[in-house]
Parts: sequence; structure tokens; C-alpha cells
Amino acid sequence: MLWELRAESKGSRSKERILTWGDRLTLRTLVINFVAIAALLVWQPRLSFIALSTRGDWMLGDLQGQPAQLIRQNLFKLANGLEGMYLSFNKNPFERYDDGSSKVQPQPQTDRDPFENLKQQDTAKPQPANNTNGWAWQGMGIHPAVANMPSSVETSIASVAQYIVSKESDPVQRIKALHDYVADRIAYDAESYFAGQYPPQDAETVFKTRKSVCAGYAKLLEALGKAAGEEIIYVVGDARTQTSDLSGQGHAWNAARVKGQWYEWH
Repeated sequence: MLWELRAESKGSRSKERILTWGDRLTLRTLVINFVAIAALLVWQPRLSFIALSTRGDWMLGDLQGQPAQLIRQNLFKLANGLEGMYLSFNKNPFERYDDGSSKVQPQPQTDRDPFENLKQQDTAKPQPANNTNGWAWQGMGIHPAVANMPSSVETSIASVAQYIVSKESDPVQRIKALHDYVADRIAYDAESYFAGQYPPQDAETVFKTRKSVCAGYAKLLEALGKAAGEEIIYVVGDARTQTSDLSGQGHAWNAARVKGQWYEWH
């Protein structure tokens, strides 16, 4: 309205107006909105991306149908375009351990689930009420190869991997054994996590010190998988928590390909 009043004060009344007063007010309001949005993107690029990618379709509510889906698709395309801006301002401290192995080519998916037999076996076992993810290893204890591993084997990453390979031929259970070794032998470095200062998280250091944060767990499992001939990769990204349900924080985890299908765990 101030813009319109200013235009009026400059003597523009004598000019022939094509648009009505309401049309001009609407267009000027849109211009101001676009300027404000652009300013927000420049001022808070990180939060702008988070808001758009997680709550950008709030005005649609539960609306379905082709028009609503088209709007959602365009909103999320815009969010994808802003992702680079977000990443430039939101560095993941664990990216420096990513050697590019996670950038793999998509593989054709098969209809058979390699965890199918395990899931069928688990159906007879009582499951927690909140177990909705169908995790194949739910309710299973530590793998026997890890539980009974002699200390003389734990001299190197390679020797641990070779021992597990010699004790387990099934690829699903072998990856479970590799996972169980890391989960059982490595303590979480809570002190470093809360301090925000992380010691080296490479596989060799973690294997020797027996403590790490998420990156160290993931790097050690990646190294064990490589030594065992299994395709286990290191993945970095953001993970949401109870205290950061929108923005999340830097995290690292693993993905493994078993019988042609990828599975990941954090």
C-alpha cells in the first residue's frame, strides 16, 4: 500500500491506468513476497532448504490427486535445486573419510529377498510391539564366530575377516558376523561426541583404540567387508534425532549389497 501511495504521490494519476487498484496491489504484494523469500534464502540457506524439503507442501495438507501431486513434485524439485546451497553451509565432519566408494552404480533389483528365510524363521519368535521394520536379525544374539573368536585372531583387520569367512559361508550371516564384531568390540566415544572434537576415525585407528563415534564404526565395518570379500560401503549424510527432528546432524553408516540387493543400517 505504501508503494501504491508513493506512486500516487508522484502524480501518476494523470497517466492512464491499465490495471485496477486491486490488481496493482496484488502484483506489488507478490513482488515483495518474492524479494522476501530471496532474502531468506540468502540469509538462511541452510534453514530454507530444510523448511522447503521437509514442510514445503504444508499448505496442501492431506490433499491428493494430480494437481496436488504436481505441486509437491515442483516444490521438491526446487528443494533439490537448493541442496547444493545447503551442503555448502552444512559440512559433515565425517565426509573426509569418504573415499568415494559409496558412489556406486544402481544394480537391477531381484524379486527374491536374501533375508526372506530369516524373516520366516523369526515369525515364530515374540517381537516387540514397535518392531515394524522387519529387520532380519531382530531377536538374534551375537554371531557364534564372534562370540567364540580367540584373542589370537584379533591381531589385524584382515585376520579377523578371514576368520569370520572361514566360520560362516552364508553371505547374510557373514555380514551379520562382521557387523556383530564391530558392535561388540568397539565402544562409543561419547566424550568426543559431546565435545564435538573427533580423533581419527579411520579403520586401523579404531581397530587399535577400540573406541569411536559413528564414522569409526562405519569405516571399520567397511574395511572388514573389503577384507572378507563383501561389498560393504561407507555412507555419510544427515540423521534426525529426538532433539533435531528437522535439520538432523552429520552422521555416517553402512550399506551392504547381498545377493544383488542393497541394505543399510545405522
